[in-house]
Amino acid sequence: MPQGQFSIILSLIGSILLFILVLFLAWFCTRWIGKRYGLRGSAGGSKIKILDRMALGADRSLIVIRLEDRVWLLGMTAHHINKIEELDPEVFAEEAFSEEENAHGVSAMLSSSSNFAAALKNALKGWTSEKKNEKDKFDE
Repeated sequence: MPQGQFSIILSLIGSILLFILVLFLAWFCTRWIGKRYGLRGSAGGSKIKILDRMALGADRSLIVIRLEDRVWLLGMTAHHINKIEELDPEVFAEEAFSEEENAHGVSAMLSSSSNFAAALKNALKGWTSEKKNEKDKFDE
């Protein structure tokens, strides 16, 4: 094998090894940062669970969280978190899915989105009726 081809092959192998090293370091740093700052595969701690999230804009979202046996709908912006409504925990009852459904996540995603839609509808219904009652009291 001529000297020129040997150096090209060595250069190619070195480039591939360098690329693999960069990928490994990126993976390692991501895991290290995640552990250091408490980020886990599922957001939240052992007591607080984020059940659903809906983005409303670049830095605005609605979040449904569960803390033990209570469920809340929260509004979140870049600077504030506001409690909008306490929701019925039965609407967000934890359902057991088969391992195959969990692996694909389709049933879980469809179930949580329908639960979120129902809870949001109930919260808005209660919120609009409260505002109407406040307006009626103000008009009197």
